[in-house]
Amino acid sequence: LFYYDIEGKDKYKQAATWFKDCGDDYPDAKIYCTMSECLQNIDKFESKDQTANLAEAYGALWTELGKLQNSTADLNDDIKIEVWGEIVTLINTHPAEFSEVASASEINELLNSISDDLDDISSTFLENKIAALENDIKLTLTKINAAANN
Repeated sequence: LFYYDIEGKDKYKQAATWFKDCGDDYPDAKIYCTMSECLQNIDKFESKDQTANLAEAYGALWTELGKLQNSTADLNDDIKIEVWGEIVTLINTHPAEFSEVASASEINELLNSISDDLDDISSTFLENKIAALENDIKLTLTKINAAANN
């Protein structure tokens, strides 16, 4: 389910193509397909300066990020880190937009939940990835709090 070798928003578009037909068998695939739709809508609405539709698309994406976070419980630790990294990167890339569709406390709660879950992983093999993601979470929290104060 995880295709982190494809960069940026294109990975979600590609994922939607790959997983369109398997959503019934793999609920996580539906999440990625919906995320892809949200990102495509965001691209479309940004180019047409449709602010209301853009906010709605970010709101839908926020909902899917929460679902994605909740879907990680049964995954292997290395896959969890990859998925959590995707969530953090999306929020980090668009802090002002997410701050308009979710409160800073909601976003902080999601990011802190990921950070708490990282504390439960005790693999020396994954120490560098954990440290990098913890750093990304801290940077993202700073951006979210700054966006909320503006």
